[in-house]
Amino acid sequence: MFTDKQNVLQLIALLKAHGITQVVLCPGSRDIPIVQGLSQCQEFKCYALTDERSAGFFALGVILKTRQPCAVVVTSGSALLNLHPAACEAFYQQLPLLIISADRAAAWIGQMDGQTMVQEKVLSSVCKYSGTLNEVKDDIDLWHCNRSCNEALLTLKREPFAPVHLNVPISDPFFHCPVKELPQARVIRELSLPELCALAHKTARTLLVIGQNSLGPKLDARLLHQLCRRYTVYAEHLARPALEDTELILHSGDLLFDQAYLKEHSLDKKLAPDLVITLGGHIISKKLKIFLRGLECRHVHVSPDGACADLFRHLSAVCQASFMDTLQALAEWQPGGNDSQSSEERTPYFNAAQSLPAAAYWNKRLRTDPNSLAHELEQRSVPLSQLEAVGALLCSLKNCTVHLANSSTVRYAEYFALDKSVEAYANRGVNGIEGSLSCAVGAACAAPGINYMLVGDLSFFYDMNALWQQNTLKGLRIMLFNNQGGGIFAALPGLKLDARAQSFVCAPHQTSALPWARERGFNCFKAADRQSFYQALADFTTPGDDNRLLEVNTNTEDDKAAAQVIKALLLSPEADLA
Repeated sequence: MFTDKQNVLQLIALLKAHGITQVVLCPGSRDIPIVQGLSQCQEFKCYALTDERSAGFFALGVILKTRQPCAVVVTSGSALLNLHPAACEAFYQQLPLLIISADRAAAWIGQMDGQTMVQEKVLSSVCKYSGTLNEVKDDIDLWHCNRSCNEALLTLKREPFAPVHLNVPISDPFFHCPVKELPQARVIRELSLPELCALAHKTARTLLVIGQNSLGPKLDARLLHQLCRRYTVYAEHLARPALEDTELILHSGDLLFDQAYLKEHSLDKKLAPDLVITLGGHIISKKLKIFLRGLECRHVHVSPDGACADLFRHLSAVCQASFMDTLQALAEWQPGGNDSQSSEERTPYFNAAQSLPAAAYWNKRLRTDPNSLAHELEQRSVPLSQLEAVGALLCSLKNCTVHLANSSTVRYAEYFALDKSVEAYANRGVNGIEGSLSCAVGAACAAPGINYMLVGDLSFFYDMNALWQQNTLKGLRIMLFNNQGGGIFAALPGLKLDARAQSFVCAPHQTSALPWARERGFNCFKAADRQSFYQALADFTTPGDDNRLLEVNTNTEDDKAAAQVIKALLLSPEADLA
């Protein structure tokens, strides 16, 4: 019989699944649920040691002789500290020692209760992974516990070896053992790059999601065409795809994966993959994440360090490989053995031409007739908005770098196609408000060329001292969207604020950036309606190495309403919104 503590059940089930069969058990009370469970499974060879100081080194002897990982289980309190010498030896010998410590409930740490101390990360200086399997109260806790345990055990088995520490809080009561069988815990495995390619090739519906690619080489058209002939490919601007025919890849995630649009056009099932492969950095589209989290599909994440990035809560495997090696392998892999399907017969289950014909139509139209979107909006009496201004600028650019601030700016940019000569960057590691302008200024100072910065008012004023610097700055063009506050909050579904709360959340203001920008030597332009905007845009984008700022003044409510109309236009080439 096993404990009913779900974090302990996940631990034992995953130790078994990952083949960690050698365990040293030390006495105590708080670790009883773990010791009881391990001793019930014939798959584990259990050794009993009373002194934790000896138990750690005993485990090292087991590792040396069996050439396999070995776990040591200790109770709560100072018992864990007695493993430090052995953990230190294992760290410098590069041995796979797994340390499992039972712990008291977090609420009692530091409350003068017996055998309580801070156990989390107490051995972190000599462990390459330190994690806590938190107690499980809901599905998210269970997912988190499962992921953390899988991540720890994958790290334990990955060279160069080093100790791994898992801390397991166990609250009272904990003597009850009513569970007859271990759960079917999700096991996250490790795939080699050839194994990943074989899996992708034999899976009929494979979606390749290419994330942020800041320092890697720009993805050339030849490689992307090869990938798009084999797989359904999704890539955003920050992946830096150099592809003229953007209808070959899925993009504009917040348009395409909108739940209402998917259901209206019966795309929810057509777009659903059996396998998702992610590589690169962050993904912008929140609606893509929501769509994939709602499916039952396999997910393999590829990264240079083999990290368990379980973005969609379906992670089944990780692959340790570089960004470009993976893309080239997927594009060029040839099946061997008795695989009857040749590489030429491997085709994507879906492509952008099927899903976003309207968006592709509008992006091409905006390149040949930049005023076409403005004309459509004028006909509907829709005032100038941030989204229209973003599209008008981005669709006119060539041979430059674009920097995108967070919140609405980086999301709106995804609705429009960039020319293949344009590179896009954004601070999407943490997605914070700070530093976007400073990053653009640094790039403009470091290398010649034109750098455009698209930024909202709060992000600009938060980082306005970026313009207060002594370095040579040329060719920086800042388009500032000033709707007198945090406009993104007004667009959040379901958010309703009273006037007092709105003053704190949205930070309304009546500030203009023009005086500060002029003080810093910028040539400045201002637009508050469609006519003045397009006149200023022409001057803002003309050649020259001077620094310029265009402040676009809009209204938050107008921005919100206009965004809905523009989205509908982008998804309707006939522009029939009646």
